[in-house]
Amino acid sequence: MKPAAFFVSICAALVLLSGCAGSPMTRHEGIGGPSPHSYRLVVVDRDGATVEGASVEYTLYDNKRPVKSSSLTTGPDGIVEDGLETSRNRSRMEYRVTKKGYYENRGELLSDYGATQYEKPVNSDNVRLLRTVDYLDPAFVTALPGGALKNSLLSFIDRMARRVSRTDPVLMDGSVALVRIQNRNYLRFAVDDAIMYNVEAFTKARLVGRIFSDTALKTAITAHETLGDSANMLFGYDVRVLALVRPFCDPEDRGAVREYRYLISETELKRHLGREITEDTLMEQSTAFLDGQPIKPAKIP
Repeated sequence: MKPAAFFVSICAALVLLSGCAGSPMTRHEGIGGPSPHSYRLVVVDRDGATVEGASVEYTLYDNKRPVKSSSLTTGPDGIVEDGLETSRNRSRMEYRVTKKGYYENRGELLSDYGATQYEKPVNSDNVRLLRTVDYLDPAFVTALPGGALKNSLLSFIDRMARRVSRTDPVLMDGSVALVRIQNRNYLRFAVDDAIMYNVEAFTKARLVGRIFSDTALKTAITAHETLGDSANMLFGYDVRVLALVRPFCDPEDRGAVREYRYLISETELKRHLGREITEDTLMEQSTAFLDGQPIKPAKIP
């Protein structure tokens, strides 16, 4: 049996703020009550500038019971605020943010008073909206080739950015580029893994092998399929996976995000897809690094 892996979003963050300061630009609904659960979303672009005219659809939950759904449009400050009073200490806000020309962003915020009573706590988060070009390495944008290769690269970004499942890896903005490694062309990109791994269940080498199978190989196949004939211009793929690893038996240990990097040959990948070689053989023929240090991956028994 393979070791358990739990799906989480590595980059999700909640910021607990005290007080609630609005502005004339803020789009908000009334909250009322002596100790409501309050929520604030700030819609920003890749550079952190607020986004005006974004549509924010959201639902507020009293514990697990939906109590309110609404849709608001951000003003120049990019802020949407709302809140509710609950029958229990827990509440939740699920949201979907969209704007033409940007990829949608879905997420949720949680509020839990626990054993402490706060005076109108505000659960706040920045919601980033990204465009296709935002996923390209800024240094590569000016050198981006035209024609079929450019269209293929943008199609790859589009496919990765439109995640089908919350368990799909997240393409990192600013990471996609064509690079030269030992005078060979590679497509480089980085993904934020959606899996948290129990570091106590693997040796280092076996975890490198597991992440190759779970994430690196799958995203390389996505690139190969999307690029089509343009993939023939590549020697391979430089795939970087950011994965959260922690000991599951120690609840106080929050773990660490580590970089697992793989150089995967396009020729050998095609042989694997043609069933000429196994996944284990492809892994052995690839080059792997853990936090920048070479490491030989080991297959999972």
